[in-house]
Amino acid sequence: MGKKKNKREFIVYNDIHAYGRHQIQVPNEPLTEWHIFNGDIFDLAGCEKSKINEVLDKMKGLRNALGTRYIYGNHELMMDHIDDQHVHGQILFTHGHLEFWGRKKSLKYMRKLPGRGKFGRKMAGWFDKLRMYKPFNMSEKQKVRCWERCMENRCQAIVLGHKHPKEPHELHYTRDGKTIRIFVLPRGRHVLQL
Repeated sequence: MGKKKNKREFIVYNDIHAYGRHQIQVPNEPLTEWHIFNGDIFDLAGCEKSKINEVLDKMKGLRNALGTRYIYGNHELMMDHIDDQHVHGQILFTHGHLEFWGRKKSLKYMRKLPGRGKFGRKMAGWFDKLRMYKPFNMSEKQKVRCWERCMENRCQAIVLGHKHPKEPHELHYTRDGKTIRIFVLPRGRHVLQL
């Protein structure tokens, strides 16, 4: 008989956009070693100027408490953490802006948003609303970026947010005889058994 693999139950939060125009509510629960905050938990790009220091303090507090299990997303405007990630075994957690946009567009976006003393501009909410109604898809280039990131980190699965799909998606992608699993999660709290 084959040996059964023990699956872990991860609690993944992503794209909450707290303090932004389109924040969503999530349960307040005690943190465990299985909690992963997978980017855009806070929205420095869309928060009110008067709340910037409060948001920065909360981000810093969560990062200190969770370490790399608190992953910065593009709306958190942390240029020094553009390719932030957390690896657990053979599972890679990252926000997904690099995988969906690439490095050049991600850097351009993060520079364009209020940053480096210019936080607080309100974002146009129509774009987020519009993309939540578009059908989910991933281009070949985006799948290749996921595959390359998994290979760099010796992982077999990658968990992303960023895209705000209506429902979770799991894809399998094979290149050079190596298959990875790609999970793209909607906004909110998710329980993943991996």
